[in-house]
Amino acid sequence: TGIYQMERSPYYDGVLGLNNDWSRAIFVKHLAVLGMVGIGAIMQFSLIPALDRAALLRQRGKDAPELERLRVRERHLIQLNTALGVFVLICTAAASSL
Repeated sequence: TGIYQMERSPYYDGVLGLNNDWSRAIFVKHLAVLGMVGIGAIMQFSLIPALDRAALLRQRGKDAPELERLRVRERHLIQLNTALGVFVLICTAAASSL
């Protein structure tokens, strides 16, 4: 996330120092990165195991009505994670242009 570069920047005012546009852009960027980490954790520890269980049930010929709902949730989380990734790049570009 550029923490080393952030500390070397003349615009850096300290942790949670939001006194200029550069600091605010970097702060929002870090929030977006934390959101991406959170989405990754949800997918890794909750959604993917549930998808695996539902797929295994279906493979064994049993009913798995939640499988489609889980796939839709997966698509939404992937889209949200992608949007956050693009937002991180936008924040980086905004901070770099200042």
